[in-house]
Amino acid sequence: MRVKRTTIKDVAKVAGVGITTVSYVINGRDKEMRVSEATKKKVFQVANALNYSPNPLAAGLKTNSTRFVLVRTTSSSGTLQNLEVMLLLESLDTIMRQNEYSLTYNPGKLAEKLSAEACVCYNMCIEEFSALGNENYIPLVALDCIIDDPIFYQVNPDYAKIKAAADAYFGTVYDYVSLAYANEALREEILTVFPNVIFVSELSEIHALKLSSKLLLSHSSLFKAFAFMEKTVDILRYDAHLAVRPQVVFDCIKNAVNRIPADQAVHSARI
Repeated sequence: MRVKRTTIKDVAKVAGVGITTVSYVINGRDKEMRVSEATKKKVFQVANALNYSPNPLAAGLKTNSTRFVLVRTTSSSGTLQNLEVMLLLESLDTIMRQNEYSLTYNPGKLAEKLSAEACVCYNMCIEEFSALGNENYIPLVALDCIIDDPIFYQVNPDYAKIKAAADAYFGTVYDYVSLAYANEALREEILTVFPNVIFVSELSEIHALKLSSKLLLSHSSLFKAFAFMEKTVDILRYDAHLAVRPQVVFDCIKNAVNRIPADQAVHSARI
């Protein structure tokens, strides 16, 4: 089956601008025609995502591809967040090496140009994600953060599924302790499913908690942090999503790098 070639009309439609504006940007006439910097960046991002061939920047990215994938996170990270990132890197490393990618953590917090083939953005608020996206034309994959833009691949836990598993396991009242999230949309989603969720970011907060005898956890860092709990506490360490996450994240990276259009792949994965 012949794949339909992306046209300038496709780019204009997704970017929400006119065909003439896309033409000005692609041909370097944006300043002459007074196209705003924000519109210019949006056009380049869409053109790159859709693999629009006249885009010289996309061609440059392919030529200078380093096959490096970076992991970045929020600027407001705490002790548990840092531990979670290290465990995330450990879980992704094997599948990345199997597919000849080098995975590394970039501790930078400022929006800056990144030298990589793609970047996994873990637990970022929308403002930080957007700022990073405005500085880069490489694919950004949102992990554990909800981004209201179909251009970007997103991988998030299925909290309804987590709750169903906990309800079936405990059959009564229990406490759900979650890692604190900088991404407000994800926090609101968790609160919708678990109204009494307890968010933590530091070990000291865990020691101060007054919990019931039934406890639900779903983060690798919290599995380790609560290892000291007495055996009288019944802990459900829900890890079904963690087992499949490396493959799902890599598939998103691969699709994004290969510029698979939104209508040919699921952009928002729930695991």
